Amino acid sequence: MHAPLRALVTGAASGAGAACAYALADRGVDLVLVDCDAEPLRLVAEATGAQALVVDVSAKRAVAGMAIEVLRQSPPHLLINAAGAGYVRVLGMLTVSDAFVGDMVAAGDRRFIVNLTAKPAPTRFSQPFSYAASPVAFAQLSAALSARTDGTEVNVISVNCETSDSAANDLVDVLCREAGASRGTDMRLAG
Repeated sequence: MHAPLRALVTGAASGAGAACAYALADRGVDLVLVDCDAEPLRLVAEATGAQALVVDVSAKRAVAGMAIEVLRQSPPHLLINAAGAGYVRVLGMLTVSDAFVGDMVAAGDRRFIVNLTAKPAPTRFSQPFSYAASPVAFAQLSAALSARTDGTEVNVISVNCETSDSAANDLVDVLCREAGASRGTDMRLAG
């Protein structure tokens, strides 16, 4: 019998990251949640039974330390990059993906790196040009990462999604089905 699927979700304290964390927990996935906002992250981790790591994903050394901690068990089957906004989101996706892609490829089974882009709620402090560039940068970096994993069992996906629970549920349904099917695992799906 296979161990449960493992997922690492960045930006898990709120928005699309938190929605994915709840959806994955509903399916019995072993979770590691990452965010730089400690208190909201703690609340999501408690509600989902997940391990919480407070990390700034744009800081390369902090991500390297996080990767060492996570990889003590095994590389994640699902790596969902949802942290930050604009430049921080793009840098975090690149830094986190780079920290895990080698071990995910070496595992030899089907795994997914999912780079989420979501339009944030506008605020008077929003940086519209930074947000507008983020989906384009994510798509280009996802394509480059996909080329790097070509011929392996690691699939790279760039998804422009909503922060809603239903959008997260839809995404997680597909990911769990695909990752689980390759491992002979029967994942529970929300009804």
